[in-house]
Amino acid sequence: MIYYTRRKPVHYTRKLNIQQGGKEIIMATSKKQTFIMFDLETTGLYDKENKEIPHITQIAASELDSNKLFSTYVLPKVPISPGAEEVNGTKVTEDGIMTVHGKNVEHVSITIAIQKLFKWLKNFPNVVLVAHYGRKFDFPVIASAFVNTNTVDLFLNNVTNLIDSWKIFWKLYPGQSHKQVDLAKSLLDITYDADNAIADVETLGKLIKFIRISPEDLLSYRFSPQSVIDDL
Repeated sequence: MIYYTRRKPVHYTRKLNIQQGGKEIIMATSKKQTFIMFDLETTGLYDKENKEIPHITQIAASELDSNKLFSTYVLPKVPISPGAEEVNGTKVTEDGIMTVHGKNVEHVSITIAIQKLFKWLKNFPNVVLVAHYGRKFDFPVIASAFVNTNTVDLFLNNVTNLIDSWKIFWKLYPGQSHKQVDLAKSLLDITYDADNAIADVETLGKLIKFIRISPEDLLSYRFSPQSVIDDL
């Protein structure tokens, strides 16, 4: 059995340079960082080369310290690919009924989903989103949705940094599979529904806690939200 210790609130120091009497004075301010595990389910794969971006079918997020959870299903405007349908069990009928593994689920439009997401994120200061393979998939896909719904400013104003957790585990555990499902098995000795965004964010949180990485080291993997927008 693996036991996890509760993490202390995360802070980092930001230096401010202020001119006074011709001299530069360095002042330090402390900010609490909130690490949010983040995951998407979509209608298919992201093809960056051809700029083919899938639509979102589920958004999930989990705050690392409290495990507070956000999740919503999203009605896509394009058909779900056969591969995605088979993997995550999500189907949409001609009448707009959405099912996951045969069970009806409540869903909203992408516009409403993003509004709900930002309303939830506003509960936390200085949000840092953490996603596995986030740089190559989750972040460009959600950023595209922000562009299409005219909510880029909300993204830039409410999210301070992004982290792709794949790079962390690639560096710490060379020579093995770095798929999240494989890391969960090798490090935590657990299996889970890797094609459900809720299970993904909850498991990612457990993996981050397991490696006991310091907030400073975690932040060393950060990149800016603006860089993702610019790269679309």
